[in-house]
Amino acid sequence: MKTEQATSAGNCPVDGEVRPLVERLQTLHWHTARKMEIALCAEAADEIARLNELRRSLQAENGDLKQQRNRARLDAEREASKRHATEIARLKDALGEKQARIDSLMLEWCPDEMTPQQIEEWEKAQVSAPGIDDATLAAALKA
Repeated sequence: MKTEQATSAGNCPVDGEVRPLVERLQTLHWHTARKMEIALCAEAADEIARLNELRRSLQAENGDLKQQRNRARLDAEREASKRHATEIARLKDALGEKQARIDSLMLEWCPDEMTPQQIEEWEKAQVSAPGIDDATLAAALKA
């Protein structure tokens, strides 16, 4: 009973021995907590640096992909332009052939109905046959 009274009054016989231990544990706990805080901050800083590097890497890859997409789009547009140009040339050739056929038929069947402009266009469209040069053609026409 004396021990209970002494403890409740703050006069614990082991109080002198326990208090320094408690203070030491509190100090150690504070130092440990501070070291853990510093370690966690360092880990967080490392993770932030890693994430920033990953972000930069993804941004660079995104830029590369955008360039590839733009190049592919330009290549597709160039290819389409080439196809269109080829088709336009083919249609112009076909039109020229049809016009030559019309002019030939008009010269054969109704030359008096051709206008001077039609005759001029027909003359412009005349070309030498393959393998015949202008000198051979002129000689053949004179004969």
